[in-house]
Amino acid sequence: MGAKVQISYEDKLNMLKLYQDKIPVTKIAKQYKVSCTRVYAILKEPEITELQQQYETNLGETFIKALLAKGMSLVELHDLYLAEGMKQGRIDETSLRDLSTFYGVMIDKQIKLLELAAKKQEAQNQGTTSDTGLLSDFIEAINNNDTLPK
Repeated sequence: MGAKVQISYEDKLNMLKLYQDKIPVTKIAKQYKVSCTRVYAILKEPEITELQQQYETNLGETFIKALLAKGMSLVELHDLYLAEGMKQGRIDETSLRDLSTFYGVMIDKQIKLLELAAKKQEAQNQGTTSDTGLLSDFIEAINNNDTLPK
C-alpha cells in the first residue's frame, strides 16, 4: 500500500467548492489523486461539514429572498424548479439515486401546491382570507400546515 496523500486545508476547501458545484466525487478524487472514499471522509470532517451547512443555509435564504422580491407565484416556482432539474446536462450527470430524490421532491412540491390550493379555496368559502399565491404563503402553509396567513 502506498503512502497516504496529504491533503491541505486549502485543498479540502477546494474539494468542498467542487462538490458544491456538483462536480462528481470521482472527478474530485482523480484530480487530487485520492480515492472516492477519502473524498467522502474529508467532506464529513466536522469543519468541512459545518462549512457545507453554512453554504446550504445561505443558499436557501438567498433563494427564498430573491423569489419573494420578485413576487414569484407558486406555479412559477414549481415550473422553474422542474425546468432546472430537467436540463439535459443535469440528467446525464446525475445518479439514479439523485434523480429519484428529485422526482420525490417534485411530487412533494406538487402535493404542497394542491394542499395550498385546497386551503385557499376553503378560506375563500369561509370568507376569512385573501391569499396572494406568493412563496411567503407557501412557506406559511408549510410552517403552520393547517391555516393560511390572515
